[in-house]
Amino acid sequence: MCSSDLGGRVQSLFTDVLNGYRVAVKPSRIGRLERIPGVKAVHIIPRATRSLANAIPYTGTGQTWGRVGVTGAGVKIAIIDSGINYYHKDFDGAGYAAWQADDGLSAGPDFPTAKVTKGYDFAGDSYTGDNEPTPDDDPLDCKDRDSEIGQHGTHVAGIAAGVGVTRSNDAYAGPYSQSAIDAADLAIAPGFAPQATLFAYRIFGCS
Repeated sequence: MCSSDLGGRVQSLFTDVLNGYRVAVKPSRIGRLERIPGVKAVHIIPRATRSLANAIPYTGTGQTWGRVGVTGAGVKIAIIDSGINYYHKDFDGAGYAAWQADDGLSAGPDFPTAKVTKGYDFAGDSYTGDNEPTPDDDPLDCKDRDSEIGQHGTHVAGIAAGVGVTRSNDAYAGPYSQSAIDAADLAIAPGFAPQATLFAYRIFGCS
């Protein structure tokens, strides 16, 4: 008997940490899967999701804010990456609908913002490093969510200086202390310097 006899489907092979297979099979058939000759063990693979919700307590940044009282006010941080989605609520932006309407080809009335105060796109979406760049004055991050590096600059900018996002999808307005962050129950934690301003310099395309 093999996993396919149980209606299972081999999805991938593991070789580095252990010798094994990832198999999609109905939960009711796991017991029978474990009894296949040669099977040493069956482990459930948990679903992992990307999250910044725990970054501040994990790094101890909240305690540092409390000790030194410095949260980035007056500091300017340049993000030289794939751009920044300055519409995102983590940067106190205009939100999803405004992001959808932006073609990313020219800076409109929503850029610059109070948070992302300067920027330029030196690359363009189609730039690969082997072709000619198509620069423009809108440093919006790549809108292709399936691209190799889509939204990488946005993620980096959020770690550096995002303001945080509440469960109701509003920009978090402070205060910045570990106890306040814990009490706020945020969907996205603030960055390390949440009161800093950002410059977005885009040097990558969507691949």
